[in-house]
Amino acid sequence: MKEVSAFFFFVESITDTLCKTLRQKLGLTKMPDELLSNAIDALVQIEQANSPEKVIELRLKGVFRLLQYTDNLMAHFYCESPIIRTVFMKKLDFIRAAKSQKEMKEIFSYSAPHYDGNRFRVDSPYHIDEEELLQWSIASERYPPSSIVANRVVELFQKIFGKSILEL
Repeated sequence: MKEVSAFFFFVESITDTLCKTLRQKLGLTKMPDELLSNAIDALVQIEQANSPEKVIELRLKGVFRLLQYTDNLMAHFYCESPIIRTVFMKKLDFIRAAKSQKEMKEIFSYSAPHYDGNRFRVDSPYHIDEEELLQWSIASERYPPSSIVANRVVELFQKIFGKSILEL
């Protein structure tokens, strides 16, 4: 039993060191250990995957970019919100499966739907409702939302949280 405890202590120590190194190298200031650990797991899985070298490199760079993007979101909102965590995990899954630069570019494009004059339409398989809600929040800091945007925010809130924003 002591060997098992020593092993887990060793693994935890390595994880802590990797988290500190990632924070330093990427300039991360808000990133929680839990998300860094998820990123480290993804980096290991990507490195061990039976994929072409260019795909592995693309995915590794994607994880580093995602860490910086998420850290910036957390700094902007002054918190580690569950919505930001959800965006991180969904984008991480997309990155693990990406096979081309085109896919990676779309993964890192903002989750912005297209308004057709009647309603918003989502065109991307990489669209994340939670990210769209965050982007509307950021946009509304500068410009008051129109009634169309306000309705979209209410719709997203209902979809994400399962209850109407008006019920709160």
